Amino acid sequence: MRIEFTGRNAALSPSFEEYAERKLSHLTRLAAKVGTVRVVVSEQRGRKDVEITADLDGTLIRSEVKGPDERISLDGALDKLERQVRKYKARFQRRRRDRRHAAEAEGDAVIEAAPEEVEPEETAAEPHVARTKTVALKPMSPEEAALQMELLGHDFFLFRNAESELVSVVYRRTDGDYGLIECES
Repeated sequence: MRIEFTGRNAALSPSFEEYAERKLSHLTRLAAKVGTVRVVVSEQRGRKDVEITADLDGTLIRSEVKGPDERISLDGALDKLERQVRKYKARFQRRRRDRRHAAEAEGDAVIEAAPEEVEPEETAAEPHVARTKTVALKPMSPEEAALQMELLGHDFFLFRNAESELVSVVYRRTDGDYGLIECES
């Protein structure tokens, strides 16, 4: 497991980094393959925000907590991340068990790494592109894309539908359900 620290408007002390490494080492007990873990600490108006993004065998899971101190925020973000990992593992294991019981000839589905979505910044004058990202679209089912979207905490997720081979977007509707948009080829 590799841990990357970033401070935005905040200086990170070596003691905090050691504390974070010790706390994050517990992730290896929850997930078999933990790749890169990114910890971003930002300070805004005297408040310390900690965001943790973990790459668990190709699946990105993210949590963010705001608090008065970076250690308290780190503990909260780590608790939230651990809950998400357990939830993800339970869904994935349930899905695998259901597939086995259904005796399908297909192999187990592998959830690929999720591309990060572009969040445009709106202005009052004229819209402009604030950030551009190039992403590799991974084939997956709409259910897997919705799960990945939830794990990242975003409102939409762009992916390639494994069944139809079309570029698709899954999004969260205002009523709490999910919507699916498929592009024509």
